[in-house]
Amino acid sequence: MLTLEGKDMEKIEQYKQSPHKFIFSEFVVFVSQIFMFFMVTIFVSNFLNNEDKLINFLNQKINDGTIGDLILSLLAILIVIGLFTTLDRVIDNKHVKFYIDEVLNEIPKLIYTLGSSVTGSMLATSLFLVLNPNIEITAIKTATTAISFAFIVFIYGCGFSYIFKRKTHIIKKQSHQNE
Repeated sequence: MLTLEGKDMEKIEQYKQSPHKFIFSEFVVFVSQIFMFFMVTIFVSNFLNNEDKLINFLNQKINDGTIGDLILSLLAILIVIGLFTTLDRVIDNKHVKFYIDEVLNEIPKLIYTLGSSVTGSMLATSLFLVLNPNIEITAIKTATTAISFAFIVFIYGCGFSYIFKRKTHIIKKQSHQNE
């Protein structure tokens, strides 16, 4: 039977976080991804100087497939988890359980990636609208929609991440029985 001792156990304990720190870490990662996609949108649109490239990029991110990509990717993850679970039942190997957990941890990453790509693109569009006002679409409305969308995506992504990692990444509260 494998046991963890010494330095290996210290690494695991150092990796665990309080729930607040875990949520903050998830938030920092998600906001970083939004910023990356914001910058990609800036670069693709020639620093917001090419409206056609900006619209094409937005259509690609928002209209053409992000929701479809999310649904198909989640379906693919569920199929892979099903295959690993079947394999686990057949060979009963602890390593297979590890890979099931790793695949499950891809769900929040996927949610963050697709959500941040839409949010970052929409925020870049808000900046474009500040620089090039449009009567029909306002920068404030676009930014508000982007931030609302990001909030919802973060709640889902962080929620799934917390559920999947609560046993391995979150410090359990100590009961104060001896006080």
